[in-house]
Amino acid sequence: MYLVELAFDIKNLEMHIYNKQKKNKIPSSDEFKQLWSDSWKTSNIMTFEVASWITDYLFMSDREEVPSIILDISVCRIVEKKALSVIHHWLDYRTDKDWRFFRHFTALQLVMDGSNTPQLIDIINEIFTIDRDFRLRYIVEQLFTSQHINITVLRQILVKLHQSIDYSSRISIWIERRETLELILNLELERIISNIRQPSTMVIRPYLLMIKGCSENLQMYLIEYLRLFADVKTEIKNPIKEKFLTIIIKWITDCCISIGNTQPLSMKFYEYIFTFLDNPQFPEVHKAIFDALNTLFIFL
Repeated sequence: MYLVELAFDIKNLEMHIYNKQKKNKIPSSDEFKQLWSDSWKTSNIMTFEVASWITDYLFMSDREEVPSIILDISVCRIVEKKALSVIHHWLDYRTDKDWRFFRHFTALQLVMDGSNTPQLIDIINEIFTIDRDFRLRYIVEQLFTSQHINITVLRQILVKLHQSIDYSSRISIWIERRETLELILNLELERIISNIRQPSTMVIRPYLLMIKGCSENLQMYLIEYLRLFADVKTEIKNPIKEKFLTIIIKWITDCCISIGNTQPLSMKFYEYIFTFLDNPQFPEVHKAIFDALNTLFIFL
């Protein structure tokens, strides 16, 4: 406990010293706008210079530009590597409801960079109850696509995200990383097994509803995954298999007929689905396919 308090005091001292060093320099909003403009000429990047300007501004305890800054940060897609050490200071904004956004944003960026600190996971989990305006939604979605995120950390966050129906229902992402798809499939199977074994605590909403599709390579992987799951004998009982397969097939067909889906799944994917009609073991899967066809005809 003493060491934790000491570390906190040291951090506060660092911030105090930094504040004194910067007190004679009042950040200009015009300077900020120019920095953003320069950094966004190629893509939505938070550069070291932008991060430093925001940090200086927040140390001034001025709130006038905070809403505008938050709006700009909420659509920022990339944080420059050397800017991470600058925004690390934002983790200390614990209590102020206006500035907690910066704390949450920083935790997301550090986790996407590969950090597995438990404190960061706790901070991110706060988002799903505190971020009522969903200002961080697009950055939360980047967790699914990060190539550096620790998969164990991602699992913990996804479980908490899934428990927040309001937040998870607004997540819609395209997956290109195999480890992420495997994780979601595992969580989905665990959900189904838990619902069957403990119906009193049933969790209805599938994890897959947060996914709007996956890359062609992952589609080929998923075909093989489904083939093995359906055909190879395992300890998983048939009712669980059927429920799991039905959920996945329904998700695939929903991706097919989704309005506004600009990245349709491959024809091989759909061709494989129809092979289930020749398998008498899974009548619920047959029903899911026929229901999807009926819905498709309605749209046509």
